Amino acid sequence: MGASKGIANTMSSHNQPNSNCYRLALIACIADPLITIYCGLSIFTVLGHMAYVTGASMNDFQSSGLNLAFSVLPEAVTYLPLPQLWSVLVFVMMMTLGLDTTMPSLEILSEAIGDRFPKLTKRRWLLLLLVFLPSFILTLPYTTQGGIYMLTLVDWYSAVPPVMLFGVVECVVLAWVVGKIFIISLTTYGFTQKY
Repeated sequence: MGASKGIANTMSSHNQPNSNCYRLALIACIADPLITIYCGLSIFTVLGHMAYVTGASMNDFQSSGLNLAFSVLPEAVTYLPLPQLWSVLVFVMMMTLGLDTTMPSLEILSEAIGDRFPKLTKRRWLLLLLVFLPSFILTLPYTTQGGIYMLTLVDWYSAVPPVMLFGVVECVVLAWVVGKIFIISLTTYGFTQKY
């Protein structure tokens, strides 16, 4: 999904020109599955402990989505020693996860506006204000009582399908363009006649 939204392209444009791209790509490809496995082990270990203590089956717990984040995990930390500490840590984790998910998308928007209006890049605070203030106002309805229903509708119908469509179109266009360039370069250097 990051490739479809342009997050990887925008974030990689902030690298130093002499940075080792292969090493950074290798670190990202190794760190991502390791962190995912660690998070899965930590969450399902707590859920397993909660199922053991309550005598319920693991099938009774929803293992993904909003119920996991806002219902199951807060209840699960009450079964651990020092539940106040674990509650704070879970809250900090959820807050940083939300910030880490949101910031790259907003950075893409601020970069696009800054590229279109270069004078705004000199006043970075004004550019960020132009991006963050409308985002803040547009997300206020999610804090109301019907916010969870709005979030579910946006998540089901406008978050994933367009990104998947963008990803498919990006793959098709890149394959077509790169394929055409490859064939043109082969024809230019006379390789197609030899083979």
